[in-house]
Amino acid sequence: MTPAWYHRVVKRGDIGGDVRVIRRKLGLPDGNVMDDETVARVRGAFGSLTVDANIADALGEAASVDAGLLPLWFHRPLMLGDEGGDVTAARHQLGLDEGRVFDQEMDDAVRRVQSNARTAPNGTIGEEEAQILGDL
Repeated sequence: MTPAWYHRVVKRGDIGGDVRVIRRKLGLPDGNVMDDETVARVRGAFGSLTVDANIADALGEAASVDAGLLPLWFHRPLMLGDEGGDVTAARHQLGLDEGRVFDQEMDDAVRRVQSNARTAPNGTIGEEEAQILGDL
C-alpha cells in the first residue's frame, strides 16, 4: 500500500516533506531537497532516478505514523485562517513557503495529502494529518 507521505513522483531538484522522508528512509542527513546525493542513493538502491509509488511503497510508511506519535508542533487542529508558530511548522512540513497564516495554498496542500492518505479531504490538520506530516 502506498504510504501516506507519497503524493507525487519525486525527482532531482524537488523540495518538500516527502523528500525529507525519502532521505531519512535512505539513511541520509535531514533535508528536504532531492539533491544529487539523494538521487544517487535512490539509483543505487532501486535503479531509478525518481521515486514513484512503487519505490515509495518499498521505502514504507513514515515513522510517526507507524508509531502513532503526534509531532511536537501539533497543539490544536489547524484550518483555514489560523495563525501561529504551529501553522509555520505545518507549512514547513508541507514544503510550502514560510508564513504564519493557514491560507488557501496551505488548504490545497493539506487536501492533497488527505486525498493521498485516503482520508476525507476537508483541509483541516487534525491528529491523523499531524501524524502524517510529523515525519515529513
